[in-house]
Amino acid sequence: MDVLLINPNSRKHNSVKELPLLTPPINLMYVAQSLINNSYNAKIIDAFALNMSQEDILNKIEQENVKIVGFPLYSCDLTMMHELTDKIKSLNKDIKIFFAGHHVSALYKDIMLQFPNVDYLIRGEGEFVAVDLLNNLEKDAPLNEIKGLSYKEKGKIFHNPERRQTEDLDIIPIPSRDLIDRNLYYSRMSKNKRVDVMITSRGCPYRCTFCYKLNDEFRSYREVI
Repeated sequence: MDVLLINPNSRKHNSVKELPLLTPPINLMYVAQSLINNSYNAKIIDAFALNMSQEDILNKIEQENVKIVGFPLYSCDLTMMHELTDKIKSLNKDIKIFFAGHHVSALYKDIMLQFPNVDYLIRGEGEFVAVDLLNNLEKDAPLNEIKGLSYKEKGKIFHNPERRQTEDLDIIPIPSRDLIDRNLYYSRMSKNKRVDVMITSRGCPYRCTFCYKLNDEFRSYREVI
């Protein structure tokens, strides 16, 4: 099964070269490598870095002829993502769409109602939830036992129980940096030299009152050993 992971582009006018910093979509790189390690063909399109229009994205989806497309959903992109998901389903109603990210994890019940053309929501840390989802879709197996997944089935919405955070970060695959053009990413502070991103911990040791995970019983700070 082929999967296309797309970093959305909400910019309408300014050139990407006007930005002070542009970093790789490491969130998609983690998910892509997990899928690849389980024999799925995952590709990444960084529409933000490439400053792609919605029409460009639709053309790429049609060109790749994929059956499932995934996006990180950012709070600032809601209106744009409404438009884009509507266009994807108009292009091919059989394409399955999933969202992931902090906004999804915090407001998944609202998102499932607000986005009629989104089929699945991956909540929390998504590497293994995405693999479970594709495994079950490929086998035409029930989705009700996939923890961390919200989905639609026969006009109804289901929210499965949360998936526990991964305590041993060493079992998470190294992000697939070979799926992106690393020459696209730069920082003005380094005189426009190439930049990359590393994550050596997950979670947070602090208790900020505005954090959506404040009362999450599975919340914990973890480091790579």
